[in-house]
Amino acid sequence: MHGVNQQARISAQRIVVIMPNWLGDAVMATPFLFALRQLYPQSHIAGLANSLAMPVLSGLSLLDAAIPYPQKPGHKKPSIAATAALLRHGHFDLAVILPNSLRSAMAAWRAGIPRRLGYTREYRTPLLTDTLRPIHRCANDLDLQWAREFARRLIKIRTDSLAHKANGQAQAKKTPPDCVGFEPASGHVHRFNFLMRQDDGRTFNQQGHFGPLRRSLAQFHNYQPAPVVDYYLQLADYLGSTERSRTLRLGITEAELAEAQSALAAMRISSEQPYAMVFPGANFGGSKCWPPERFAEVAVTISNPAGPIAARVIIAGAPAEKPLVDAILRNVAEPSGAGVLHRQIVPLAAVHDGRGVSLGAVKALVQRAALMLCNDTGPRHFAAAFGVPLVTLFGPTDPRWAEIFYSGERQLSVSVPCGPCQLKRCPIDHRCMTALGVEQVWNAVLEQWQRTRP
Repeated sequence: MHGVNQQARISAQRIVVIMPNWLGDAVMATPFLFALRQLYPQSHIAGLANSLAMPVLSGLSLLDAAIPYPQKPGHKKPSIAATAALLRHGHFDLAVILPNSLRSAMAAWRAGIPRRLGYTREYRTPLLTDTLRPIHRCANDLDLQWAREFARRLIKIRTDSLAHKANGQAQAKKTPPDCVGFEPASGHVHRFNFLMRQDDGRTFNQQGHFGPLRRSLAQFHNYQPAPVVDYYLQLADYLGSTERSRTLRLGITEAELAEAQSALAAMRISSEQPYAMVFPGANFGGSKCWPPERFAEVAVTISNPAGPIAARVIIAGAPAEKPLVDAILRNVAEPSGAGVLHRQIVPLAAVHDGRGVSLGAVKALVQRAALMLCNDTGPRHFAAAFGVPLVTLFGPTDPRWAEIFYSGERQLSVSVPCGPCQLKRCPIDHRCMTALGVEQVWNAVLEQWQRTRP
């Protein structure tokens, strides 16, 4: 039975949880909310969230209230003073601060909340009454980080050199995916041998030494990668929780469900008709995105009426991702005069006269979906929360941060010497994503489909 033999370390009748700002992180915080509810079954628990994370809280039975940040027109971020005033009005006696930002801790401190729990990051320790220390990177992980940075620089040099040699050609030669590699040098703790291939097939070695470099420069975030789910659950452990569930949880309101059903009707998808959802974008940045023409190929194969799946495909994305969605639709091969594939593959943004749907309705559409294909993006976590078969394409993201412990997910990635880099824009040739082939992704999609359906 949940909640048995748990003793709260901090007595609190009114608790506010300041939620993460990213959509995926907010969903990954729901195991923490579950643990908090088990530890404080009689307390009033509220969640404070921005507009992006608010749909995560809507319909969620673990909270007594979902509070949006105060927002002034024309301002991207709410002021610390306005947020503090809002929190002060709630008369909270415990604030759990999930974001690592200084702003969130400052708002809770200015609100006069007696107990404030969070991680000691971003110079905010004096603003907190209860703290946890994140684990810093070990020496070996830092060395690997610098080795990847050096590999990126070597690849860029190599790519620029090949482009220069292609002088006068219509298209510059591309760097082969395996032209650079690295391995620890024998007998050296902080040295790596870099292997680069010449045009004539010969190789040469170059050795990098990283110990002094990593100790003298601090431009990277030097925290040991760990699952965000566990990162938040450790705060519940501090409070006295013994709950160990890592299951992601979401709810759906009647309004969200009605909007999703209206969208399905607009796309002429019946209640009995299966569909797959494809999310080709990523709010983080373009480095996470698989090429749109490849998404188009897989979408065509999924929707082929004579194929093994033969399901409708909904292409979904935020307004800023419209160019990606449009690129996929342009690459959809349509049979002459039939128009079959255009009816089978539909953009979600086109419904309701181009107004699209809310993120809450997207949540409800994912719950009803038979399959999801996506990059490492926020809606991926919707699929995990609702038990939807999932194929996720990973590129620059370190999977240790993004682990969601979902058995229904198939993760695809390609090991490259420069990754995972955690960069929003690839400074070289985006090999971590372009090395993922259409056939490899399609096989994973088909396997997920056949595993869960008769």
